[in-house]
Amino acid sequence: MVNFSKRCQLAEHLRSVTVSDSSDNAFREFATIFVVLAAFVAIFTSQASADSQKAAEEFHEKACVEYPSSSSPWHIANLYDCATRALYIPYQLWTGADWNGRKDGPCMHEAQTSFTVNSTSRTSIRGPKTWLNPNTGEEVEVWVRAKQRGSKVQYFTCHDKGIGRVYDNRYNRSWETGRCKFPAGLGWAVGERRQCESTAIEITKIRLNRKGQLRYLDFKWWYSSSSDWKLDHIYRYKPEYGMLNAWKQ
Repeated sequence: MVNFSKRCQLAEHLRSVTVSDSSDNAFREFATIFVVLAAFVAIFTSQASADSQKAAEEFHEKACVEYPSSSSPWHIANLYDCATRALYIPYQLWTGADWNGRKDGPCMHEAQTSFTVNSTSRTSIRGPKTWLNPNTGEEVEVWVRAKQRGSKVQYFTCHDKGIGRVYDNRYNRSWETGRCKFPAGLGWAVGERRQCESTAIEITKIRLNRKGQLRYLDFKWWYSSSSDWKLDHIYRYKPEYGMLNAWKQ
């Protein structure tokens, strides 16, 4: 008969083997889950890339067919170069202001516009006016964007990548110039995600009418959280109108 001391040693050995086996099993399960997740992410990323490339090619094909000549500044021939694939997005698409078709003027322009978002939210844009950024002490030319019913007031300014928010009264918060809330100017392309300061945008769709003039533009908007990028909204803008839709994600 095994004495008490040896029985204790045997029990301890069996326990250690069980713990070791359990640890190995747990590690194998974790490794399997990790491999499956990695494969899923790879498939999802590959599909997203394929979808973006397809959107870009579809836009290029539709933009480069023969449309009737037009004096409209919103004609695709004035916005897109089929040879270089260079796309220009007017800053006036955000404000809803009139645009004369020129691309060499200052991005800040006069705006006294109103539009309704999602058929419910009446919104106005006024400006520009001079605003002192309390964070930097810098004087900035801004547009004032406000809901006509409610207390939401925001300030926006423009730069070479587009238009970004610099103040929001809902959070009593100010930001430096460089964020993007709207893509504008040169350098943008359908299906390509472009980063600005703590924000990112991908144009997903550009639709033209039968005359080859811009009907609307859709884009996704991300902001940088503490650890990752968060897709927050998809927006739709219409020439000589402004924001038509905002879809929370």
